[in-house]
Amino acid sequence: MTTDMIEHQRMSVIVDNYEQAQAEVKQGFELLARAKDRLEALFGDYHDDIFKDRISDRNLRATAEDSAKYVRRQAWEYLVDHLQLRSIMSDAAKKHLDKQIEENQLPEITHANVNETFMQFMKNADVFFQDAVKEVFNFLIPGRFAAKYKTNQQYMIGAKVIIPHAIEWPYHIQFHKEQPLRALDNVFHRLDGKGTPKYPHDFITTVNAAMRERKTEAITPYFRCRWYLNGNMHLTFLRPDLLKILNQRGGDHAHVPGPEERR
Repeated sequence: MTTDMIEHQRMSVIVDNYEQAQAEVKQGFELLARAKDRLEALFGDYHDDIFKDRISDRNLRATAEDSAKYVRRQAWEYLVDHLQLRSIMSDAAKKHLDKQIEENQLPEITHANVNETFMQFMKNADVFFQDAVKEVFNFLIPGRFAAKYKTNQQYMIGAKVIIPHAIEWPYHIQFHKEQPLRALDNVFHRLDGKGTPKYPHDFITTVNAAMRERKTEAITPYFRCRWYLNGNMHLTFLRPDLLKILNQRGGDHAHVPGPEERR
């Protein structure tokens, strides 16, 4: 009888714990589903992931920590995109920021931390943009291969430049030329006080769409762009006033003659 009671008590404990575990598992997944819904409603379906990789129940507490870091990384990515911070940054600054986000070097997301971080970005906005202007200027000033083209001037950007190896036929701009051309479009928009170019009216999308239609020319508010079978892109600037500002702000007049010195 005593043995039977002990076995019954053991079975009762097993059943009780099983039922509790099942309830907790259900509650846990319900909370995850609600968290997923909340993130998707807030950030859209590009930044709503909870786990980077497939998860295992071998070490759930470590998985929870990894998930918290991943969600924080996704949130910072969304916040940076939402405020269009990359549009005012040079390529080098963007890569540094991306590394900070990827390696979770940015602080925990709190009201104080977010405000302080973005106030710091805004404080340095002019410096970021000046760096972006100089990067674009240096991209358009020819290297030793592009310098052979008559339209390319060595120390200032003329009304027309030739960008070699920019086109991958028959459909799109070369991958390694996309970022500097996107930066060029960003800089001209901001010099014109227009903010960041919006898809699908940005330069890259416009040119790629024209190429898919088998055209050989595309025109945006700032550029006339033609491309040729040799892979070269001929870029004509339609706003000489903005080009003048780019030359003035991008040229390193302490080392090479700027446009006002070449008279």
